[in-house]
Amino acid sequence: KITLFTISRFSNVSKKDINRSDSRDIMKKIVCFLIFVFILSQVAAQSNDIFNAESLLLEVTMNSDFTLEGSSDSQIEFVTAKFNFYPIENYNQEVISIETYPESEFKKDYYEFKWNNPQLTKYSYNLKTKVKTYNKFLKVKEKVKFPITELDPDLEEYVQKTDKIDINEDIILQASTLAQGEDDLYQVVFNLATWTKQNINYSLTTFTSEASQKASWVLENKYGVCDELTNLFIAMCRSLNIPARFVSGISYTNSELFTEEWGLHGWAEVYFPDYGWVSFDPTYGQYGYVDAGHVKLRDSFDSDKTSTKFEWLGNNVDLNPGLIDNQVIVLDEGDKIHNYVDIELSQIGNEVDFGSYNLIEANLKNKMDYYVTFELALSKSQELELIDDRIKFVLLEPNKEKSVYWIVKVSDDLKKHYVYTFPIEAFSSLGYSDKSNFDSSERSVKYEYDQIMSLLNNMKEEEQKVYSKNIELKCSYPNLTYVNDTINVNCNVVNKGNVLLNNLNVCLVKDCEKINLGISQTKEIIFDKQFTQIGEQVLTVSTKNGEVSKYEQLKITVEGYPNFEILNITYPETLDFGPEFNVMFELEKVEFTNPENVNVVFAFNNMETSWQFDEIESRQGFTVNLDKSILDPKDNKFDITVEFYDKNNKKYVKTYEQSVPIKNVGLFDRIMMFFYGLERWIDGLF
Repeated sequence: KITLFTISRFSNVSKKDINRSDSRDIMKKIVCFLIFVFILSQVAAQSNDIFNAESLLLEVTMNSDFTLEGSSDSQIEFVTAKFNFYPIENYNQEVISIETYPESEFKKDYYEFKWNNPQLTKYSYNLKTKVKTYNKFLKVKEKVKFPITELDPDLEEYVQKTDKIDINEDIILQASTLAQGEDDLYQVVFNLATWTKQNINYSLTTFTSEASQKASWVLENKYGVCDELTNLFIAMCRSLNIPARFVSGISYTNSELFTEEWGLHGWAEVYFPDYGWVSFDPTYGQYGYVDAGHVKLRDSFDSDKTSTKFEWLGNNVDLNPGLIDNQVIVLDEGDKIHNYVDIELSQIGNEVDFGSYNLIEANLKNKMDYYVTFELALSKSQELELIDDRIKFVLLEPNKEKSVYWIVKVSDDLKKHYVYTFPIEAFSSLGYSDKSNFDSSERSVKYEYDQIMSLLNNMKEEEQKVYSKNIELKCSYPNLTYVNDTINVNCNVVNKGNVLLNNLNVCLVKDCEKINLGISQTKEIIFDKQFTQIGEQVLTVSTKNGEVSKYEQLKITVEGYPNFEILNITYPETLDFGPEFNVMFELEKVEFTNPENVNVVFAFNNMETSWQFDEIESRQGFTVNLDKSILDPKDNKFDITVEFYDKNNKKYVKTYEQSVPIKNVGLFDRIMMFFYGLERWIDGLF
């Protein structure tokens, strides 16, 4: 999107600069290649993907032409083309060879092609080079203080405003807001770059304009292409007295917005005292580095610089420049980039209820002794609703670690009696990832949004307060309890540091106790807690004051008391001393909790039948076959006794008793009943 040509004509009559605005004569904008944040799982799966290559060996050819036009009386002595775009050495770029056709002469910062006594025709020229590019960070190992108080005089132009990189009050206000309270230059520049990425929409709408839009226009309208995003980013840097310059180059993309994979692109470099110029590409989301698909051709204090300047001497001659055609061939692709960061993915709830929220945590550890930045994206299933941004922008200080978080919500519309497993994966733009998963089922712990936010705030606060590492909080409590039972939560708070901790609030949810805790001292706080709802419950114990913040999450299963109903009892209305008969009944569990170690005893006139079960989960049917040998001429009854236990081994008993009348019994039947009874009595003796 940079002006590609400046045309100067020298004649015997006059000298003038011609700014060609006709699109068929001159291309006014670099084609900016936007790398969308793809479905990162696909990117990570491609081991040879250019974005994740540690290095590339490229053959880069830039072809162009011009046409001389005139009449029969035209005269021309020479034409020169001063070509400013060529690969230059950089910390992430090595130039192996450069050839030009026709031969040219390298001047201070351009290649000069020259044609003497040319004809009125078309002329072509090209620059062909081999270059090795690297995907690596400039190693900033120590914090560079912000604001910059002493600026090298040679860098003064890189903090000045220009026509395109203008600086107005709105830009100053926005940059100052993003830098407020920060004393680390890397953090400030990272804030400016990520804000630009997140808030300025990449749009080809401005591509048809004659020239790149100003930084102030981009801030006001909130859209643009690569050089316009870069203009704004540089303007915000310069408004804070941070030297920044514009880089013109070629980059690779696989975006469907473009028909070609390689094309002209613009990004920025920011100067870090004692380290040098550091690459920042807000369009690609690369902060502190650029991938190996970037080829740097030129850097300048303004974006509105030309790639080629034509000069000629003659009469009645016009020069019409052609466009630059870039051709890039990948000759060799290096290994996958180094794993800079360890990623460990986890979640607060390993099993949650339908409709529950959950908090996903990615713990990130910088393995390098210098600053590392990247984008981290979460991949999830459709049944999980993502509450906040899928992509997180991460800056890690040397050898430091931090966590980033996502809030998700499980769908309410899931089938009961099923257990769902949700896989999740976090992908970094540096090509590495980690996976985890959690389950969802009925009556599991249900996190409300406010609970998740409270947990998140506790975790962030603990990270921010450095002394928190020197305090220990451990609580003991029963993992299982029952509705309306009271449990004790015993918490020990230990001061393992060298600072007296005064006015330390130790809280179980909203039940708090204030203590002072001396060095190396331990205090025990006991909380009482009662639950009125069944299901898995989550409580947070926290201890905090101005210096420390520590929390522990308690997970307690609350169950209802196990219970049965004895129902659907079927038996003869009257008994007859004759045929066999049946008694049938069912046991149905009436609470969510499963009774354990169940013993069912059926007794009819002291004749017993029993059944044992480790557990009954829903309903169980029973049928007892009986005959006349157990009948009594006067009193016949049966009873059902169900003994069972809860998970704390507490015993429960459920009973049912029923008398059943018998028809008139004759003398012979009475005699038989007597002998049956005598037989049962004798059996009982032995």
